[in-house]
Amino acid sequence: MTGTETETAVDTVIDRYAGLSDRAVHDDSALEELLAWFAAEAAVRVGPEPVRGLQAVAPPLILCSEI
Repeated sequence: MTGTETETAVDTVIDRYAGLSDRAVHDDSALEELLAWFAAEAAVRVGPEPVRGLQAVAPPLILCSEI
């Protein structure tokens, strides 16, 4: 891939993620698709310590599905 193709692919993934995130609040199918992006044991480092597992990585999304 060239730099431009890589940037376009990244923009597309980011755009898709942002769109799903926006829709997930009111659209169960968007929420399900967004949650499927994360492995059950996903790890993300936002602060000093990484968090692991879908419950830790995507709690706002999971809370939306429980409302």
